[in-house]
Amino acid sequence: MKIMEEKKDTAEIEGLKPFWGFPPPSVLKPFVHGGVAGLLTGSINGAMEYSGFHILKNVPLFRNHPTYVPRWIFVKIIPGLVLIDALAYSQLLGIYEILRRRAIATNEGMQPRLYQEAACGLITGAAGTCVSFPLYLALYRKRFESMGDAAGRWRLRSNLSHIFRYGSVSWKRRVGLGMGMVASYKPSLHYLVESWGFSEEDAKSGAGAISALSAAACALLAPYACSLVFARETLRLRGPLGFLTGLSGLCFHEAPKVIVFWAVFEELQKYSKPSIESEQS
Repeated sequence: MKIMEEKKDTAEIEGLKPFWGFPPPSVLKPFVHGGVAGLLTGSINGAMEYSGFHILKNVPLFRNHPTYVPRWIFVKIIPGLVLIDALAYSQLLGIYEILRRRAIATNEGMQPRLYQEAACGLITGAAGTCVSFPLYLALYRKRFESMGDAAGRWRLRSNLSHIFRYGSVSWKRRVGLGMGMVASYKPSLHYLVESWGFSEEDAKSGAGAISALSAAACALLAPYACSLVFARETLRLRGPLGFLTGLSGLCFHEAPKVIVFWAVFEELQKYSKPSIESEQS
């Protein structure tokens, strides 16, 4: 196991050597794998969103709501959501791998420490959100504008400057979501294999579940971590359990996407490198 880890870390350090012109495959591969996995994950997410819309469209209260989206508009939105998800996951995984390899090079081949993993995840989540969040805003603004007179008040209030000013909670939650997702997967994978003796496949499944739970928890707590006043008011009005309000909804909405993403990513990894068991044999 130690020999395998040393070989892997040496290869990662070599992939960080300065390059001129076109980046080497070791740098581009995480972006490609993340984009493909994000494309499939976004397709599943779009199918889930459309299924929920198909169920609710016959409810009179839903159809009469000011934010009701006609079916033909909803169908046009799904491809944009899928492409934005693919871009977001590609940036998320690619930037994280670059930062993590840099941390390994700084540690002279040793695995990143927990604070280094957290720092890499935080920078990655912020960078990925800066790329994807404006695209989400533009897409939803287009949706509001396509709804006609039924959403006139949304059209007047949902300009980009207004959403950037008052949508900071959503931005912080997306940063926390990306941070918890990428920063917890590989440490959990190594921990389950080395400390608990899990097989490679079982460890990947367990790490995916831990990553999904960490992503939901970080997304939920990110607004409180960025505002001590908000955290103090929540603690005063709701108590300690008030910080967990909405965790079940986030887990239900985000956990399937995170688990599917890591499952697809690991399947793509099998075509580019040998498995741990084959290297040990």
